[in-house]
Amino acid sequence: MSDEDISLREIRKETIETRNTMIQTQNLVQGLQADLKLLAKRQVKYGRQYFLNSVLGYFFLLAVVGTSMYYVFSFKLNSTQAKLKQAEINADKVTKKLAELRTIQEAREHESEVAMKIHLMLRSRKNLVKAAKLFSSLNKKSLDPTAFKMLREEAEDIFMEEGKSRFEQGRSQTWKGRYEQSLPLLDQAIAMAPNAPFSAEAFWRRGFARYKVGSLKKAIQDFKAAIKADPKSDFADDAAYYLAYCFEMIGEKTQAINAYHRFLEKYPSGDKASLVRHKIEQLEGPKKKTGGSAVVKSNQGRNTKRTVTTKENQENKENKENKENKENKENKKSASSPEKRKKLKSPVQ
Repeated sequence: MSDEDISLREIRKETIETRNTMIQTQNLVQGLQADLKLLAKRQVKYGRQYFLNSVLGYFFLLAVVGTSMYYVFSFKLNSTQAKLKQAEINADKVTKKLAELRTIQEAREHESEVAMKIHLMLRSRKNLVKAAKLFSSLNKKSLDPTAFKMLREEAEDIFMEEGKSRFEQGRSQTWKGRYEQSLPLLDQAIAMAPNAPFSAEAFWRRGFARYKVGSLKKAIQDFKAAIKADPKSDFADDAAYYLAYCFEMIGEKTQAINAYHRFLEKYPSGDKASLVRHKIEQLEGPKKKTGGSAVVKSNQGRNTKRTVTTKENQENKENKENKENKENKENKKSASSPEKRKKLKSPVQ
C-alpha cells in the first residue's frame, strides 16, 4: 500500500475517533444540561421551601414573643390590680377608722355637754327629774373616768336627798287621801331614786294612788315593780293583792285568778289571805259535785245563781268598806309611827 493510502486510513480513523469524541462530548453536554435543569428545579424548590420555613419560623417567633409578652403583661396587670384592690381595702379601713374616731369624738363631745347640763341642773336643784333621766342614759365610756366619778358622787347625793324628800311629800299626800296630788311627787321620787331603799314603798304608794284615780293598767305595773323591788317588804302582800284585784277590775279573769293564787303561795298567812280565797271561789265558781249528789233542776239552779250573785255583791261592798277602813287605819298608824332609818343606797348602777 502506498503512503497515501496509509495516510488516508489514519485520517479517516482520526476522523471517526474525533466524531465519536464529539458525539460523546455532545452526550455529556446534554447530560450536563439535564443535570443543570434538575439542579435548577431543586434550587427553586429549595428556595420555596426555605421561604415557607422562614415565614413559618417568623410567625412562630412572633407567637412565642407575643405569648410571652401577654403572660408578662397579664402578670403585671394582675399584680397591679391586686395592689390596687389592697390599696382600696386599706383606704376603706382608714376611712372606717376615721369615721369611728369621728363618731367617738362626737359622742365624747355630746356626752360632755350632757354631763355639763346635768352638773348645772344639780347645782341649781332645778329639773332634777330631767337630770336623772339624762344621767341614766349617760354613756360613761365616752367620759373621762375621773370626771364621771365626780359627777356620779354628786348626782347620787342630790338624787337620793331630793328623791327621798319627794317620796315623803307624796306619802304624806296619800295619807291625807290626796292621791292625784301625790302622783307627781311619787313620779319624781321614783325617777330620781329608782333603786333607793324606799323604792318598794314608793312603787306601792304610786300604784295605790293610780288605783284610786282609776288608772288600773299603770297601777298594775307599779304593783309588779313594788314586789320585784322588795318581795319581803311590809307592802309586798298589799301590792300582790291589789295587783290581782286590778286584773279583776279590768276584766282579766285568768290573770286575776293566777295572781290571787300567787298571793296565797307567797303570803298564805297574810291579812288578806281569807279574802283572797273568797275571791278565787267567786272567780272560779263552785266546784261540781260528783257521785251520789242530787241533780238540781234548771229553775232552781237559776234562782240559786241569782241569790249567790246578790250575796257576792253585798260581800264585795262590805269587803271594800272594810278594806278602806283598814287602809285608813294603817295610814294613820304609819303617819304616827317614826320612819325606819335605812342605809341609803346609790340609785346609779
